[in-house]
Amino acid sequence: MLLSFDRGGAFAHEMSALRDQDFEFVTYERAPYPLLASTAFEHKVELTIDGKVETIQWAEGALKNLRAGRGRVRRISLRMADDRQINLLAISGLSAEELIGIQLHRWRQENAFKHGVERWGINQLDGRKVEPTPADDVIPNPARSLLDHRLRFARAEEGRARNKLARLPPDDPSRTKYEQDLERAVATQAQIEEQRPHVPRRAPVKDTSLAGKLVRHVGSYKTTIDTLRVALANAESELAARLAPSLPRPAEAKKTLANLFAAPGRVRVTPRAIYIDLAPAASPAERDALHQFLRQLDALDLTLPGDPEQRRLRFRAQHF
Repeated sequence: MLLSFDRGGAFAHEMSALRDQDFEFVTYERAPYPLLASTAFEHKVELTIDGKVETIQWAEGALKNLRAGRGRVRRISLRMADDRQINLLAISGLSAEELIGIQLHRWRQENAFKHGVERWGINQLDGRKVEPTPADDVIPNPARSLLDHRLRFARAEEGRARNKLARLPPDDPSRTKYEQDLERAVATQAQIEEQRPHVPRRAPVKDTSLAGKLVRHVGSYKTTIDTLRVALANAESELAARLAPSLPRPAEAKKTLANLFAAPGRVRVTPRAIYIDLAPAASPAERDALHQFLRQLDALDLTLPGDPEQRRLRFRAQHF
């Protein structure tokens, strides 16, 4: 099995663990990484992404060292059409061209996530009710996070001081200030490094500064809303798959569906059927496609959930 994932999962420990469990993978390398000269990209591959043919230059050089005895992984460097360099890391017997194709076609999946955020609000806060977090729940220790933040800041201060000192002449009077900054940054790091082993990365809520303060959103409510979102998103995808073949631009099926969902209309109820007449904003070609699509829905003999009469739903697209 080969896993393709984003750089959010590209950590040395996780990649070596996947390899040790006989999984193959390809992912983006996390920056910073060395940038290659344009002449280093000796190979080319053509990919069709979202209907567009893209020519991408690539090179595969030295293996990436995961350090700490975790071994090495393949590194494939890509030069995109806008001259950006993107690096891929992989453990796989597939060719570089195959791995590039697999990883870059993830963009379509990422577009699906973007659609989920914009259309279905998957990142929205669904409720404002909260409940206390159980005292025994283990969470990232805020005290350790604060130490780590201070350590990163002190290291950055050290780097700036050393950089300034390296550029100043030996007799420059401002060297004293930067030497003091350097001494203070090094001392701060030593103090933090001494404390860190005694402050765990994770700890029960009751043993942290958040004891009695940390709350969480009610999970059952969000689970219900997310279940509805998943069901509706899947229904939308199936409807789009039915509509797309009839459209002049099949890739815009979900956008056309969104217009249909938002269309004004009227509902007529008879003893045997419920008629839904819609007036979507559409071009003549799109309207023809919608007519065919709605006839397909009629053929499914759908009913309104909860209707005791089980009356058939009948859809029409028209002008008012």
